[in-house]
Amino acid sequence: MFKKILFLLVLATTLFAQSDPASVRPDSAGIYYRMSIQAYSQQQYDRYLEYTQKILQVYPDNYTIQYNLASAYALNQDTINTIKILNSLVDKGLGLVAENDPDFESLQNIPAFKALVKKIERAKKPVKSSKKAFTVAEKDLFPRGIAYDPKTKNLYLSSLYKSKIVRIDRKGKIADFIPEKQDGLGPVIATRIDSDRRILWALSSYGAPNAKTPRDIAGTAYIYKYNLDDGTLIKKYDLLKPRGHFLTELVDDRVGNLYIADTGLRTIFRLDAQKDTLEKFINMRNYPQLTGLTISSDDKFLFVAHGNGILNIEIATGRITPLTHPEHILLVACDCLYFHNNSLIAIQTFLNRIVQFQLSPDFNSVTDYKILESNNPDFSVPSCGIIDGKYFYYVANSQINNLDRAGNILTPEQLKDILIFKAKL
Repeated sequence: MFKKILFLLVLATTLFAQSDPASVRPDSAGIYYRMSIQAYSQQQYDRYLEYTQKILQVYPDNYTIQYNLASAYALNQDTINTIKILNSLVDKGLGLVAENDPDFESLQNIPAFKALVKKIERAKKPVKSSKKAFTVAEKDLFPRGIAYDPKTKNLYLSSLYKSKIVRIDRKGKIADFIPEKQDGLGPVIATRIDSDRRILWALSSYGAPNAKTPRDIAGTAYIYKYNLDDGTLIKKYDLLKPRGHFLTELVDDRVGNLYIADTGLRTIFRLDAQKDTLEKFINMRNYPQLTGLTISSDDKFLFVAHGNGILNIEIATGRITPLTHPEHILLVACDCLYFHNNSLIAIQTFLNRIVQFQLSPDFNSVTDYKILESNNPDFSVPSCGIIDGKYFYYVANSQINNLDRAGNILTPEQLKDILIFKAKL
């Protein structure tokens, strides 16, 4: 059962985004995965190993399947390969549940496994550099986006659940900036502030049809342009056809052009500031799960986080370069991305950490990384952030894991006040 839960958690962010997307066969991988789970549940461990190896022929870099392979080796009494794979995963911050997984019970007294457990314990120790900056006593806000106005020092939080935008002033006073569902505002996924032009941008998207999302609006999306000083709507851009949109992130350049990641259509849109036109900038069909977007300080490169890594896109040519990195550095599943002093700040939610990736001079490689915060007991799906000088502000507990697929709260009694942390860079 553990394999199934872990796979479903990570599949959406890793399985369908590989270094050579054109060569993969996701249909066959899905079939082999179902066969492997069936074999596992029936304790046919030789077949479980066989089918897991077949999946890895399609997706050799998938970390979840690598973990399953380690368990398959363990259940087939292949201790050497089990330990080898687990060590590799733990070095990357993965496989941190192996010490309690019954699949590895037969290894408990083996010295190599005991050493591995000690390594896991060290990896799980919290890294703390953040302080609480603000507390928002609106427990059911479920914020994902956060924006910052350097002129007024105001922070803005977007609400997935309440379809509104909240402002926090420099004294910590909290008030609705855009009230719930005003101007037809739906779930607000992300926000961005153009302080010089006094604009607040907001992305609102409706996902798959469910009890709260009628079929006639499912897959539609909107870009809102608000006056930052008084909250009045300047313009609303509709993305109604084709259906299947889901906007996840946005970033602007110094002249006011806006770039928007649409993970639903696997596209990056560009809103031209001079022409006031919205058009496709680049097709990203080979890179699903677009979850982070940022731009270099010279406006020459976009960095896009997708399920299994980070891309560098040269804006002038559209050339896409996957960032290379040493084996021990993990670039997968970065939810939100920020450029800062030739580095990238990323939130790796499923690893429960905030990291800083140092870039090479040509921006095509990650050369080193630093964990800014990890395994903080206050974390509950940490969400996006903003950079203000030497500090990175971010949502420590979006609590999005307490929403079901229809957007309903699963356990209201478990909700806590929203915490905004700041980490020194």
